[in-house]
Amino acid sequence: MHSWSSLNFTLNWVNEIFIGILQKRNKFTEHLYSTTQLFFMIQRIQTLWLLVAAVLAFATLKLSFFSGNVLVNNVKEFKSFTAMSSIPLMILTVAVAITSLITIFLYKDRKLQLKIGLSVLVV
Repeated sequence: MHSWSSLNFTLNWVNEIFIGILQKRNKFTEHLYSTTQLFFMIQRIQTLWLLVAAVLAFATLKLSFFSGNVLVNNVKEFKSFTAMSSIPLMILTVAVAITSLITIFLYKDRKLQLKIGLSVLVV
């Protein structure tokens, strides 16, 4: 009788260890799946181009995309022109940057991503 109880205890112990390993493996598999999804999203070239477009659009809010001399009353003045120089240009720049960032996360629907990208290009 002693041997059956020790065998039952051993089997229960092995069963608990096996279940624990499976649960950890499932968590690891879920994490691995989400990581590979993110990797495949970044791996596509259009994702990189959209990220560059968003970063550069946000950069034009502070960095000038035109600097030079402008004639004001027949006098040359040095002007720096950024997206913050006018409100309509600022609104368009922020809209393009945000739309580019949103479009990155539409990587599963490439047709919709292309349509939105072309509409941003027209703007």
